[in-house]
Amino acid sequence: LKEKGSSSGKNNQKYLFISISGKEERFVVSDQVWNSVNGGELVELCFFEGDLGYNYVFDFNSSKKDR
Repeated sequence: LKEKGSSSGKNNQKYLFISISGKEERFVVSDQVWNSVNGGELVELCFFEGDLGYNYVFDFNSSKKDR
């Protein structure tokens, strides 16, 4: 996990910025997920491949949950 971020205003959203294969990807996450991780932690992405071949992330597991 590179960093966490959030937007302000009417539609407040929480973001995780995760480095994947050298690229930084941004994910919109729930408050619960956002509060459960910290910058610099390893985060496991749980995903499945949809019918059109796209990967969909359905869960984020923090390294601290395994300790």
